[in-house]
Amino acid sequence: NLVKYLTRFTDEIFSTLISFIFVVEAAQNIGRSFTNPASSFTKGLLTLIVAVSTYFTATTLKGLQKTVYFNKGIRKNVSNFGPTLGVLTGALIARWARLSQGAAATLPALTIPATFATTSGRPWLIPLFD
Repeated sequence: NLVKYLTRFTDEIFSTLISFIFVVEAAQNIGRSFTNPASSFTKGLLTLIVAVSTYFTATTLKGLQKTVYFNKGIRKNVSNFGPTLGVLTGALIARWARLSQGAAATLPALTIPATFATTSGRPWLIPLFD
């Protein structure tokens, strides 16, 4: 009986640790956007606006399920896709800023490889009978 409580406790501690690492890393990246000499104050402020708008959009839409707005099905679907819609909102804000302000408001983006492959170069399917 004790094992089920320890397993759940370990799971909760691990998920808390992972969440904490992501939050600290995000705060460090936002701070670096203000202190980096290669970055302007505009980029730092835009980074902060995108991060805050993404967070508040996601949490607001996630909490929509507990309100009386719309019917239950719409509330549930919007709530389920709240984090995705929050990220989409942040991306659209960043894109709008880039289009309206030009290169001064271009935020760093992830690099996408030219080919679709595994990171180690191994094949996608593993031969089980070799």
